Amino acid sequence: TEALAGDKASFSFVFFGDISNTYSSVLKYKDGDKWVDVSTVAPESGTEFFGTINAGDIGNVELSRVYMVSVYSNGKWIDSNEFTVTWKPVFRSVSGTITSFGSNTDDIIIQLFVPDASEPSYEVTVSGNSANYAINNVARGTYTMKVSKVDYVTREYTITINTEDVSQDIELYLIGDVNADGKISIVDLKLVCGYIMGNVQFTDTEIASADINGDGNVNVTDAVLLCLMITG
Repeated sequence: TEALAGDKASFSFVFFGDISNTYSSVLKYKDGDKWVDVSTVAPESGTEFFGTINAGDIGNVELSRVYMVSVYSNGKWIDSNEFTVTWKPVFRSVSGTITSFGSNTDDIIIQLFVPDASEPSYEVTVSGNSANYAINNVARGTYTMKVSKVDYVTREYTITINTEDVSQDIELYLIGDVNADGKISIVDLKLVCGYIMGNVQFTDTEIASADINGDGNVNVTDAVLLCLMITG
């Protein structure tokens, strides 16, 4: 039997015996020279047992593991059966289209980070105002995707790789282009001033776009810098 690593495998086991007794079954797997209990399984009907094996402890590697189902009745073990499950690693792709304004030659960097990592596990680079990207052979797990381009707001997404490929389209906005219309103008300056005065509410992306000096705050300094960007 084969199953995907971190997924589940199903099994059934039929005991040919006296069905007048009440049975239970214990599932174990072999670890070296010892057997480790996994679960207790009750019969669905008569003497047929169904069960599910969840091997989330294996990780995203290929591993063959020997399992044993033992039938217990009236205080004694009366039968057992061994079988092998080969767990296969899962690798999928993350792909989509990145749309941006401005330069169509500057690099766009797409990175995937595992939790708490300072370096990306996967990285690709594309260019263009409508650029297709694909990151192949991504191991199962949850990642933070970071998409960056010079003079643009860095976007972040949570990506979970399971048994299917993942599609994620992305829009990049120029720093200063608060209303995301593809240009930096007096309209953006008015929005920033309105936000500073408390008359306008911003999304997280709009805040990042209005934070011209990148200090984590949107204030008068950013308004002045934005004014300089507009006037040249």
